[in-house]
Amino acid sequence: MKTALRFLTATALMLSAQAFAQTPPPGVYMTMGSQLIGILTDGSYCMVFQNDVKNGSWQETPNGLQLDDGKTVIADNGSGGYTINGKPAMLMNGGNTAGMCASIKEHAEEKRRAR
Repeated sequence: MKTALRFLTATALMLSAQAFAQTPPPGVYMTMGSQLIGILTDGSYCMVFQNDVKNGSWQETPNGLQLDDGKTVIADNGSGGYTINGKPAMLMNGGNTAGMCASIKEHAEEKRRAR
């Protein structure tokens, strides 16, 4: 009986966290591994990971935001934070997402020209 009660309590907590989860808003997200993803309101994104720059589009799914790379998902963890592919991430408040993406794109183009 005690085990069943613990199981039911744990299940209720998980479901309540999921019930309050929301679609992550546009902005700049950063993981502990310094991966940056800029989500723009126009449905596009820019991403920097290990000096690699990617641009593309995203779509809203029941689990969060799915990037068109087919593997990156940004989700609300239900308790005021976010995850990128299940790893903790933070939304950098007050960030200029469009400006960040423009700077990233410009830096990548300069790097390509230098090669």
